[in-house]
Amino acid sequence: MTTQNDTPIQIIPNKKSRVISDINTEEEESMVEWLKEHPLLYNKKLSSNKDKGKKDSLWSEQATLLGKDVSNIMVWYQSIRTRYGRLSKKKSGSGAGELTDRDNWILEKFDFLKGHIHEVRSRTAVSISDIYIYIYILHMHNIL
Repeated sequence: MTTQNDTPIQIIPNKKSRVISDINTEEEESMVEWLKEHPLLYNKKLSSNKDKGKKDSLWSEQATLLGKDVSNIMVWYQSIRTRYGRLSKKKSGSGAGELTDRDNWILEKFDFLKGHIHEVRSRTAVSISDIYIYIYILHMHNIL
């Protein structure tokens, strides 16, 4: 594409904007206590966990209390929760590596999430050729 004076125009694809959390240490401590007081945000066994309106309202109130955007504190929580999940499933031993002070803080403060985070196993994709081979084998054995 060019402009009227034949200068090429560079088209840059839109990048998804990222929300970066700016929560300080004091606010993090406050968030940990707040999360512990509101298990409906992390305990999927509670019937109230399915109430999106109630959860949205809680996140909104907490964001207002901290003077942050809702997306800011939710990104912080999702990031910390993911990191806690990864850290908690690491096995100790020679290949595990040293944990940082931050890692130890996360493991200690978010221990209440233990039992609420479950690994979702990835599904194996089956190709069309695998299906044809399977059908062929079934056909050869007179199963089809």
